[in-house]
Amino acid sequence: MKRLLTLLTVLATAVIISTAADNATALLNSVASRVRSAKSLDISFKASGSSGKLLLAGDRFRMTSSEMTVWYDGHTQWAYSPSTGECNITTPTSEELAQINPFAIVKALRNNFTAKIVASGKGTSTLLLTAKNKHSDFRTVRMTVNTATNLPTAIDLTDRVGHVTKISVTSARIGATQPSSVFTFDKRKFPRAEIIDLR
Repeated sequence: MKRLLTLLTVLATAVIISTAADNATALLNSVASRVRSAKSLDISFKASGSSGKLLLAGDRFRMTSSEMTVWYDGHTQWAYSPSTGECNITTPTSEELAQINPFAIVKALRNNFTAKIVASGKGTSTLLLTAKNKHSDFRTVRMTVNTATNLPTAIDLTDRVGHVTKISVTSARIGATQPSSVFTFDKRKFPRAEIIDLR
């Protein structure tokens, strides 16, 4: 009888863990689907003592802050710094994209991280995502999600050496389809910019 009770306890625990993992995966999939399916997302955020805006459409984005403006068309990235007058052109990795566009990491999370829900409050759930690969640029990602909109309200990225980048989403609005020109650097608007091609 004792052995049967132990077996039932282990089985019940396994079911609870499996259900919790399924719930976390379902929430993560909902967030990824919401971000991916929107014609565009207009986001305001605060990170590392500065604030900025992010216009996102699928894999493309434009990020503006007081320090720089970054355009990404799905393949090429342009980063313009008003203080130096330089525009660096690169073909970024997925990890590099995530450091500039925190929403870019949502796409990679489903395949490269294990998820669990660590907190639930009024209208929010918090996911803790742990990298499957120990060589991943990010060890963990803690993401708080508005369960009514399925959009993140906060993202904390912990890198391999333990440095934490905290990003607070102050507003997120779904918008209309954007022309492709919005996500590319227009040299005519920055005629004095020094172009540095690092590709």
